[in-house]
Amino acid sequence: QGLKAVYYNGTDFDQGVATRMESNIDKSWNDVPPVPGIDPHNCSIRWTGRITAPETGTYTFSAKVDDGIRVWVGGVQVIDNWN
Repeated sequence: QGLKAVYYNGTDFDQGVATRMESNIDKSWNDVPPVPGIDPHNCSIRWTGRITAPETGTYTFSAKVDDGIRVWVGGVQVIDNWN
């Protein structure tokens, strides 16, 4: 079904603006807001849910961000790059 996405104005998850389910979190919005009513240059997004791997093995999570990202998998933080 996807991941639950909550969009916030502000960089500290300050003011919730929108919630929706997303099947793909590969986002690039530049100057266009990802949802109406959000500042594309001063926002936070929290995705939560479950990802099921198609088969047992090693997987790599990666991201290109211009400010920061934190990722937890199974309660373990696997990416912490917050600038």
